[in-house]
Amino acid sequence: PARRRLDAWLAAGEVDEVALRARHVPRVRLRFTDALPGWGVRGYRLARGTAPGPAPRSGRRPDGGAWIENAHWRAEVHADGRVDLLHPESGTGIPDALRIVSEGDRGDEYNFDPVPEEAPVDRPERVRVALEAEAPGEAALRITARYRVPRALARDRSRRTRGGVALPVTLRLRLAGDLDRLELELDLDNTARDHRLRLHVRTPFEARCFEVESAFEVAERPIAPEPDAFGGAHPAERPIGATPQRSFASLDDGRLALTVANRGGGEVEALPDDGGRSALALTLLRAVGWLSRGDLALRPGDAGPPLPTPAAQVPGRHRLAFALRLHPVGDPRRVAEAHAFAYPPLPIRRGERGAEAVLPDGARLVAVEEPALVVSAFEPRAGGGSLVRCYDASGRGCAATVGFGLPGLRRIRAVDLAERPLGDVREGPGLDLTLRPFQILALQLD
Repeated sequence: PARRRLDAWLAAGEVDEVALRARHVPRVRLRFTDALPGWGVRGYRLARGTAPGPAPRSGRRPDGGAWIENAHWRAEVHADGRVDLLHPESGTGIPDALRIVSEGDRGDEYNFDPVPEEAPVDRPERVRVALEAEAPGEAALRITARYRVPRALARDRSRRTRGGVALPVTLRLRLAGDLDRLELELDLDNTARDHRLRLHVRTPFEARCFEVESAFEVAERPIAPEPDAFGGAHPAERPIGATPQRSFASLDDGRLALTVANRGGGEVEALPDDGGRSALALTLLRAVGWLSRGDLALRPGDAGPPLPTPAAQVPGRHRLAFALRLHPVGDPRRVAEAHAFAYPPLPIRRGERGAEAVLPDGARLVAVEEPALVVSAFEPRAGGGSLVRCYDASGRGCAATVGFGLPGLRRIRAVDLAERPLGDVREGPGLDLTLRPFQILALQLD
């Protein structure tokens, strides 16, 4: 009826112009690969056509599973959810490479505390493997799994309850173009309490070195520390092996390294694994109900006020993403590749001025080609000028030439972390910097 009234109104001829407002704007997911200028901009125009470049491949397995592959990775997913990885460049295979693991946690917001003699849940009770629709430039598959995990701790906190709840997890594996990384996206709905949920990523070797990105450095951490690693028969707390991380962690055997970069999740642990191998255990969530407790096995006494914090059970939906790379030890691009995933570019709409835009295609605020030199901050100042902070991420020191794409740059001055002047720095065609291992350098641009 409404449409007929509208048609009659328009047919009367009394309307000269009609303005239409879309109530539902069409949404498009756009994916492509390209080499982007660091600290810079790249301009694109959307048009119909075929995406150029190599296309990853995908297919079904006879058992109901699926596979995806590009020039660097092949991921085979069995019908029961097991994932086998192959990295042709290194000739390395990783069977049963990825596992979701739920284990009881009787700890608090400060410390994990294991439930004694409780086996973790690391296999789903139901799995569905599906290939995503083919898209130019990428191949992806989904593992939709349901785990049966204990609902919570028992009343005396000595064990987990016998009754279980369904915990749904969706793991998406994606390969893009000829990028040498396997991307993982996790969506989960936390329905249980008092547990730690982690993603175990197996390595193809027994690890000898465990490195984690920390603030302004890459720190080496212990693998499976002994109970007395903190010293003394009665230390203030026992080691748990898990450590904070920023955007990546690596395990290596002296020749080959596995690096996992992350978006979300800030904790990782290196574990011995079956068959003389190792694994990175990436914390997806810790569901606990107390700020602090005084009855933990690994930490005698409270670490803070003993307050209940029911929201720290983190119920509901969570989304995290990771990327895997296998590379030689000492790869100079380890940090740069991890940051390229952890800090994706931001899309912005170009203004109407088009080619006359203030920032032309390829413009860069900072031009750095040395991958060991990380620009960690670029801060415009209200009174004019900017502050740039960078550091050496290799642990060996580095030398680099840095350029600045700022019109009207008159002076560059080195300052300390409190922004006290250390002296002027001369700029020629480029600014030559030499940094000591893990040195932090701040530059004031006027």
